[in-house]
Amino acid sequence: IRLVWLLVILVLFAGKTVGAQTVVREYRMKQAGSDLGTIQIELSVENDETHLNTLVKYPSLNTEIATNYTFVGEEFPKKPYKYNFSIIQGGVLDLEMVWNDTTAYTVFQLGQTNTIPINNVLALDNNVISDYMVSTWIFDGGKDEIQESSLVLPVQILQSDQPIPMKIAYIEEEQIGAYLTEHYQVNVGVLIDIWVDIKDRSLIKLNIPMQAYEITMIGLDEEPELERVFKDFGGFDFKEKIVEVKTNGAVISGTLSIPHVPMSLKLPAAVIAAGSGPTDRDGNSYVMPGAADYLKEIAHYLASRGIVVLRFDKRGVGESKGLPTSFNDYINDIDYLVEHLKDYDFIDSSRVYLIGHSEGAWLVSEVAAKRQDLAGIVLLSGAGYPFFDTVKRQLLTQTEAAVAEGYFDQGLTERTERALTDMYDAVMSGTAYELSDYSLPTEIEQVILSFISQRELIKDWLTADPAAVLSQVQLPVLIIQGTADIQIQVEDARNLASTLPESQRELHIVEGLDHVLKMTEGVPLSYTDPERRVDGQLLQILGNWITNIK
Repeated sequence: IRLVWLLVILVLFAGKTVGAQTVVREYRMKQAGSDLGTIQIELSVENDETHLNTLVKYPSLNTEIATNYTFVGEEFPKKPYKYNFSIIQGGVLDLEMVWNDTTAYTVFQLGQTNTIPINNVLALDNNVISDYMVSTWIFDGGKDEIQESSLVLPVQILQSDQPIPMKIAYIEEEQIGAYLTEHYQVNVGVLIDIWVDIKDRSLIKLNIPMQAYEITMIGLDEEPELERVFKDFGGFDFKEKIVEVKTNGAVISGTLSIPHVPMSLKLPAAVIAAGSGPTDRDGNSYVMPGAADYLKEIAHYLASRGIVVLRFDKRGVGESKGLPTSFNDYINDIDYLVEHLKDYDFIDSSRVYLIGHSEGAWLVSEVAAKRQDLAGIVLLSGAGYPFFDTVKRQLLTQTEAAVAEGYFDQGLTERTERALTDMYDAVMSGTAYELSDYSLPTEIEQVILSFISQRELIKDWLTADPAAVLSQVQLPVLIIQGTADIQIQVEDARNLASTLPESQRELHIVEGLDHVLKMTEGVPLSYTDPERRVDGQLLQILGNWITNIK
């Protein structure tokens, strides 16, 4: 460890002002609501130099990384002058970069110096995402202007001198907690939202929506969203408690809704499985701001009908610990949760149901296909065709609509289809894939990047056929699909139903219902509008089916 980095650590005091022009702050890193670690940042100004010292700690990896940036110039924009990167715990790597007419960096462990033929480049590392704040320091423009620059990842791409295009845009001033901030958006293939203090452009908050990643300053004191409880259904009152269930390689955190009924009664029970992406137990996504709460509302309604409900955060999401290595992990986790419910003496173990929404509909079908001790399963807005076909259909439909409205050129649909087909082949074969070959809009690129970045995890998902899985289920099945769902179509539900004899399944097509089970008014509406509630007809169908009321 070089002495300079030991000195950096000694001055990193969280929450203290070291000098008149020096501020130190602490931050939390989270992905999909789960803690990744902490960041300490010291920002100091001396004459015409600005120094940024950053210390990132990843406790689960026993890793600490320190970086130091020096910029020159008293006003913004400022010019990068020096950069250092050092792994001070959990590895060995020490790197230094210097800006002149060109940019040169040295990797000390390799005894190697590389030169980048331009100076319009920032060194940024994907283990120290908070340093992306410096992209706002070189911005020289106004609202609605986009500044083109470049970044290089010398730590990730050793011996490489290939800059990566970067676009920086100023959005607007925003109040976040007690801080007046400037909101910037940085496009490096994925979109990064950065909020910096309006006075010195020091970091306040950073989000990467597509990756459900966020950095938030400790003590920011943003106005918390009020947590909703749905107790206006009549029927039974209920209580809730947090449970943790150890599974194979994970600890699943969930909420158990328990009706207030005479404890001599044995109650039916249900496990609710959420849909795709970083979706939590309540149906809220970490890539979509605001609370949709549709799974929570379903749980509260069923509890008012005398049904015990367990809803949960998927592994790697929210309060659940552990990361998935394949979709079998998600399936096995639901299996463990069923066993957990059956252990309660107030639950009728012969009347345990599974309820799956969207991707969760496929997951509960997989569980039901291998066990016969369930009372039945419910599929809400579930895909009826292989998932790659579904994703392709969704993206091409949206692309065709955007082209028809004149937002994009006529060739975009063909390029998108080719990009998706090549992506599928690359994932399945493990071959290289270059997204820049297709000239796609950022919105489409981010979707495809989300697949490419987790190749091993999604292999099973891309080829999964929910209808084929459901055909193996020997239990009663309730299928509900809305006509206003822009993600899953009525034909999906009909195809699912066609795999089962009529005596085994019940199919409901609800006019005007969207993907999050809320009624629309002829046009798509926000999933997270707090005034919108889960459709009462759907709730009644679901409650009646589980309680066997015809």
